Amino acid sequence: MPRALIVLFVLLTLGGCFTSMFALNQKLDGPWRLEETDTAQDRVLCRSNAEDGSGCSVEIDAMVFAAGWDGRYIVIARHPLLDVSRPDMTKSEYYYIRRSPEEAKPTWRAAPRGPFSKAQFGNETARLGLPPLTIRPDGDSRFP
Repeated sequence: MPRALIVLFVLLTLGGCFTSMFALNQKLDGPWRLEETDTAQDRVLCRSNAEDGSGCSVEIDAMVFAAGWDGRYIVIARHPLLDVSRPDMTKSEYYYIRRSPEEAKPTWRAAPRGPFSKAQFGNETARLGLPPLTIRPDGDSRFP
């Protein structure tokens, strides 16, 4: 019986390691990337803060569901979290970050603008010429 428990423990431990291998780490542009540790519910926009890409500063918290960029802006859409692990899928928030030639430096600080409603974000897009939200890590082509 104890041997069976040890085998079960080892399998569960290894299973946890293998699920981490499938976590998303999607490079967007420059130091910007979408990252999640376990599930889509913890997907964030982060900025590499080390030349080797080993560090990451979270700029927009979970749950990011769409992103886009051009040379001037990073744009993000997210569902805010109800608690630590559950997104409120009935609400969508929109943000943009003005890019800078300094954004790859660890000392540079992003200044995200938002949250905006969909209508407000549409106004900002028209006013500033924001790029479209073209990246959907879950492969969902619908625009929430």
